[in-house]
Amino acid sequence: MKYSRDPNGIYIASISGGKDSTAMTLLLLENNEPLDYIITAEIADFPEALHMIDKLEKISPVPVIRVKVDFEYYFKDYEIKKGKCKGYKGYGWATLTSRWCTSLKRDNIHKTVKELANGKKVYEYIGIAYDEINRRNIDSNKLYPLVDNKMRQQDNLKFCYSRGFDFEGAYNHLTRISCYLCPFSLLRNLYFVYSQYSDLWQYMLWLDQFSRFPFRPNETLSEIDRRFRKIAKQRKLF
Repeated sequence: MKYSRDPNGIYIASISGGKDSTAMTLLLLENNEPLDYIITAEIADFPEALHMIDKLEKISPVPVIRVKVDFEYYFKDYEIKKGKCKGYKGYGWATLTSRWCTSLKRDNIHKTVKELANGKKVYEYIGIAYDEINRRNIDSNKLYPLVDNKMRQQDNLKFCYSRGFDFEGAYNHLTRISCYLCPFSLLRNLYFVYSQYSDLWQYMLWLDQFSRFPFRPNETLSEIDRRFRKIAKQRKLF
């Protein structure tokens, strides 16, 4: 599908460094679609995702804006201004009722986009796959190239691979490569952090002391750590 440029608009691709947003951006560039900026908010991302953004930055003819979000500050030091936790320091681990890190990431992107637009109408490309069409927000300012081209998640991964974006093999082990310390991650994703990135895992354990909430409603991070130690020990036996 070809998008027509609005002369009074600005076109932005929001990316995470994962397979879907990467495939979307490569598709936009290859088809010479209207695109002025590529933007991402970096907040506790998997190294593989950051490396793919590095690679994309090298080939992109348009600027790649990387918004740095200080996760640690908001996790343990930020003074909460409203709500039930008003006056407390730090949000701690995200919960079902407070996915503050997702909101923080989104808000930082929107703030930066507003500054870049300088009053122009913003058209934002969103990397939602065709098999996740239910996540689409019907908005004339939102564009969904993967949905319009009927590209499913597996199609997107293959597309990235065919263009040399292999995510350093991360998708052989992970279902998603966004935030490495997300409490909502599958256990297999968390075990990948534990087994492959001991420094990041130790950082998570250090952060844990500053959270008022357990890592998961029914399991603390320390309990998960003990479980992983047992799994690692068993694997060494075979």
